[in-house]
This record gives sequence, C-alpha cells and structure tokens, in this order.
Amino acid sequence: QGYAPQIVVFSVEITLPPPPSIALAVPTSSLVACPLVLDASASFDPLRPAGSLFFTWTCSGPDGQECDGIQLGNSDPTAVRLLQFPPTASGLHSFSMHIITDDGRSSQAEDVATVNVVTVSSAWPVAVLPVPELIGTGRGLTCSARAAEGDSVPSYCSLPEDATWVLQDIDASEEDIKPLQSTIISISAIGGIVHSLDAVVPSSMLVVGGSYRCVLRRGEEERQHTNTFRVGHPPENGRIILAPYEGRALETRITLTSYGWASQHLPLEHQYLAFPHGASNSDAHRYYLRGWAFQTEFSAILGHTGRVRIVARVRDSLGSVVEVEDFVQFADPQLSDLVLGPGLLTSLSSGPTDARSITAVASAVLIGLE
Repeated sequence: QGYAPQIVVFSVEITLPPPPSIALAVPTSSLVACPLVLDASASFDPLRPAGSLFFTWTCSGPDGQECDGIQLGNSDPTAVRLLQFPPTASGLHSFSMHIITDDGRSSQAEDVATVNVVTVSSAWPVAVLPVPELIGTGRGLTCSARAAEGDSVPSYCSLPEDATWVLQDIDASEEDIKPLQSTIISISAIGGIVHSLDAVVPSSMLVVGGSYRCVLRRGEEERQHTNTFRVGHPPENGRIILAPYEGRALETRITLTSYGWASQHLPLEHQYLAFPHGASNSDAHRYYLRGWAFQTEFSAILGHTGRVRIVARVRDSLGSVVEVEDFVQFADPQLSDLVLGPGLLTSLSSGPTDARSITAVASAVLIGLE
C-alpha cells in the first residue's frame, strides 16, 4: 500500500529573553574635584541572577564634550558597579550606562543621570545641625555640619581644609573663642558617603549657667554657627539622712533618705552606694546599693564593717548628677545571732568561720530590701 504524506501545521511563539535591569543611584549635585559616586550595584539579570554583568559608562561635560580625566568605558564586571569620578569643571554633567550580560544580552536603553557640579567658592552647601538649648552640668555635646537637607553633596568636599569648629562664650565681656578638635565622620547617604565635620565640646570647657554656641569658621572668617545653648544648674541644697548611724554588719537594717533637693529640672532620680574603708569612687561599680529610681528612701542590710561611706547621687532631667555623703560605723556580726543561708554556708565551708571572715564573704552578696 502506498504512503500518504500528512501535513501537520503548528506554530511556535519565540520570545526574546529579558534584558538586564538597570538601577542607577546618583546624587543631584556635587562639587568640583569632589569624588562623585555613581552606584549601579542594584542592577541585576532576571534570567541568570548568578551571571556576570558588564558595564559601560559615558559622560559628557558642560561643553557637551567627553568628560576629562577618567576612562569611563570598562568591561570588568566587578570594578564598575560603583564608579567614582572627580569632575574637573563646574556645570551640568550627563552620565549614561549600558549593561551587557555574559551571554550577549544588553540593556534596552541607557540610563541617563544629570549632575550639577558647582565650585566651593560659589556654594557652601553645609547645614549646621541644631544642638539642645539647655544641657546638664557635667555633660558635653557634639556640634555637627553636614550636607544640606535633601542634598547629597559630601560635606568633606564642601568644607575647605581650613574649616574648623570653635566654641564661643556668649556671656564673655570680650570675644572668648576656644578651638575645638574637629573630626570628619563618615555617614551613609544616597549616592555614596556623606562626611560630617563634628566637634565634641567637653564639659570641662563649660561653666554652670554659661551660654555658648559652636561656630564653624574658615580661617578667621565665621561662616555658620549653631543656636545658643546654656548649661543648666544642677540639683542643690540636698543631703542624705542615715538611720541608724551605727550597728552590726549583716544584722542592722539602715534606712537611707535623699532629702531636701531643689531643682528647676524635675523629676529627680536617686542612687545609693556604700563604700568600705579605703574604697574610692573609681570602684563605684562594685558598691551599688540601688540603681537610679524616683523613690527617695531605701533600706538595706550592709555587709561592710568599720567606717562605711554612704553616698547618695541625684540626677535631674537634664542628666546633671551631684552627690552627697555621710558615714556609718558597723561592728562585726555576732555569730550566735547570725542566720546563714545555704549559699553563704557553702562559701564558708572550706575556710575559717570567725566574724571578720564571714563579713568579708557576705559583703559580696549584700541583700538590700525596700
């Protein structure tokens, strides 16, 4: 029998693979000679996420000609996702980027960004950040100058090398200017890194009740300054009341009261410490009876013997801290009257059990009860 050929008709839809996706982050303005960061690191290939992307950059300057001073075309897939270009002329600069994948697919359209480049002499786009109008005694603050809000011009580039912070005493009868140590701090920002010019004002340069401001200077010329800030008065006229003033370690309950404080910056918090003879404030972390709390009264059973220094610290809402102290005299505990817990008995099981040894061990496990 003969074979009758059959014709089969079918259709195939052929689609092109998706192109790589372009994402370009560029600041809207920059300064001459300031490294301008063009960030294409968010670009990706939706078809082959693990594949390599090759970037080609172009730049035209204010005169329409190719930008000077840098080779923007580059096929290295790792080096050109983040491009740094220091413009050499002021005016509008146009940047474009083209992506090619390692299997030959390319981006459908170039991504174009325009950056306005200005000179330092024509603009000083730096914002001085406000500082608190009132600060506590013994507390410093930081003065900062950054890129103006909404602008990603790095302050490091907009600030000349001779830009520094100084502290001005507003109340002084004659101009009282003290230099401050200025430091450049790096801060993440759109289009790269913004640098903040910071200066720490130490509390040692400030007096209670004084008024000051930080001044940003270029050479001898004042360019900008912070708002005026004042150092508030700390709590005063208070004292600590102890009852009783003598007793026995591990037996006598002592009540401590922080009393009579006057302050314009409420509420007040109180903290208590007990220092054995010979201990200094540098060891304060070892001798806390109670941390910061609003309650003015506190009671505790102490484990120290001899002359014990009791300290009350008071802190206002500005963070100002003052302290007062008094002394109590505590004798060794009587062994016949001492009730030892399991933990303390375990601590003493391998050592002597005279009264002074018990006190030394117990002083590390003081029990303070409200």
